[in-house]
Amino acid sequence: MNPLLTNLVLNEGGCFRCALRFSGELSINNYLSDTSDYSSFLTKTQNPCTLCLGILNPNSYLNYTHNTILSSNYEFNDYKFQVTLPPIVYLRHEWFLGKCKLSGINPIKIIEIKDVFKWIFSPQLGLVLNKKFNVDSDFRINIDFECFDSEEEVKRFYSEFGCRVKESVQTVFKSVNAERLVACFPNVKSFLAEIKVQCSYAPVYIAGNYMKYSRKISQSPWSVEGDAEVKDSVQDCLSRPIVEVFKSSGCILHSSGREDIDVRMLGRGRPFILEITEAKSALSGFNKINDLHSIINSSNEHVKVSLLKKVGREYFEEIRKGEEGKLKVYSCIIWSQKPISQTDMDYLASLPALELQQKTPIRVMHRRSLKTRQKFILKMQGYYINQHFFQLRLVSSGGTYIKEFVHSDFNRTVPSIKKLLGCKMDILQLDVLGLGWNLEEVEDLLTAEIE
Repeated sequence: MNPLLTNLVLNEGGCFRCALRFSGELSINNYLSDTSDYSSFLTKTQNPCTLCLGILNPNSYLNYTHNTILSSNYEFNDYKFQVTLPPIVYLRHEWFLGKCKLSGINPIKIIEIKDVFKWIFSPQLGLVLNKKFNVDSDFRINIDFECFDSEEEVKRFYSEFGCRVKESVQTVFKSVNAERLVACFPNVKSFLAEIKVQCSYAPVYIAGNYMKYSRKISQSPWSVEGDAEVKDSVQDCLSRPIVEVFKSSGCILHSSGREDIDVRMLGRGRPFILEITEAKSALSGFNKINDLHSIINSSNEHVKVSLLKKVGREYFEEIRKGEEGKLKVYSCIIWSQKPISQTDMDYLASLPALELQQKTPIRVMHRRSLKTRQKFILKMQGYYINQHFFQLRLVSSGGTYIKEFVHSDFNRTVPSIKKLLGCKMDILQLDVLGLGWNLEEVEDLLTAEIE
């Protein structure tokens, strides 16, 4: 330690830990030591440190922090914390550098208050919580230091140096002369920072595929003028058990596309992400992700899940790409006005890939822009039922309106099954069987037996 620098810190009402950090001390053990381990001049003052405002004396607020965390009723296995300092701390830092300059002292390296705080506070907090610090933990302890007693000093600083109040103190210091700062504040008062502790979980993201077996369930909740039009939704079916398990405030469903309310999602299911907000329980509390799988699937009859896994926010990009980029496999039950035969089924299967020109369907014009979209039907397979009914399975590009491809939507979709078979057609049932990036990945669904 630099004796001149140490004396200056102490003479200005600083603490021994601030003396260490202004001296560039990197040994964590020295910061963890009691003041009694140092010579007597390191314990000159009983007032809060004028530089750190008592922030580097965690013994005074450790119990409060511990009790606040326990009373928040969060379940967690490890933790990380985020520290916010009041503006006065940065002001005092620059003020002391001005003092050093006027005294002919040049601190070579200064350790930030936040770093020292984490070095000394994290081991103590982990000990009383019986938990380990983990920089990748989903559980976050927000420690916000405030100092209302110092507001007049900060306001005076802004006024003296002609700064806008909304500017951060750190930004202002780039143009502030150190000597002028010391002249403005020849002596400073000792203030004690107050601590505010809040706990939260980062949003938890669970990805997987969902299957929807009902034609009366929408993908997301919706209503007309505030009145619920649909009693349930895929999001509701997935959210209810998740909210209970994670003790969260809510759950948001993000999926790779969507199906109409009267369309089932079968086969391999539709990729999705569940965004779990403000959870109070951690996923790591479960033995396996399979626990979640069982809980969701046993909670209702209409929506099931598979391939569950915990993911990061970057997984949203994959979901977004899949919405338009993936091929979709559909199964339709179609009524034909004129009698049909197996020959018609063979004809549909023999067709090469079709390029469609689809004008915005009439049924969605109230919420979609009016334009013509180019879409593709890559392959079809027909299954004869009787003279007026058949099943059609097909692979299409993302965003294709299948119902309109069948009945033509008053010739707004060209070509159509109506045009290809030369008579009026209508679609009675529509199911999604799966999604994939290429034809080889999904082609088997044209002939596979689907549960």
